Amino acid sequence: MRYPGFLERAHTAMPEAVDTETVFLAPDSSEVEAPMIRYRYGPWDQRYRQFLAFLVARDLVTITSHRVERVKLKAAGKRTAQRLTEAAQFQPLVRRCQAMRGNLAAMSGTDLKNLIYDLFPDEVGNAPFRQEIRP
Repeated sequence: MRYPGFLERAHTAMPEAVDTETVFLAPDSSEVEAPMIRYRYGPWDQRYRQFLAFLVARDLVTITSHRVERVKLKAAGKRTAQRLTEAAQFQPLVRRCQAMRGNLAAMSGTDLKNLIYDLFPDEVGNAPFRQEIRP
């Protein structure tokens, strides 16, 4: 979602998993909404913990941890998300989320990481650790 050009390339590479109504075409394939860093187990944003703490402090999400961490929207979080999806300035992000629904969004973190390494070997898989990922 952060890399619209990558989303378009993923949809092109997996036509069997993407129905024609959700195929995403990036208006600018070099756009990066928020860059990530190359780590051993895939792309990562070291600000995640801060973002999650911010959302928990505002009673918008809950985080549970058993074998994996799960973040779930609370009622206030759902209302806030609904308001944001209706705002004009968030429409590019909303379209990317809709394009991921039913295909990429349904993948496990490990499967998504493997797909990223397979589809983007030069940009991600072969990049040095701790390097910012760029299209």
